[in-house]
Amino acid sequence: MGGNAQNTELRETLEAQEILNLRGFKVSCGQTGSVVLERWNHVRGVWHYHAGTYFWTDAGYSQPGFGADSLERAIEYTINVISKA
Repeated sequence: MGGNAQNTELRETLEAQEILNLRGFKVSCGQTGSVVLERWNHVRGVWHYHAGTYFWTDAGYSQPGFGADSLERAIEYTINVISKA
């Protein structure tokens, strides 16, 4: 799968996570195909896939702060770290 397919799979999987909805998060596709995570209309950050890794970049930063080597790890990080911060 290419980056766009991986980003789409991540977005769809995150959208299906009811816990994120309960915590007030919305998942959408960014202009570059990245996966944007918002909470109460404030962007928390973006996921993007490149060269076998999902990278998380917090809003306001220009460099990723976390990398996940699998879809499962990206989902886990989103639920256990990002959505609890």
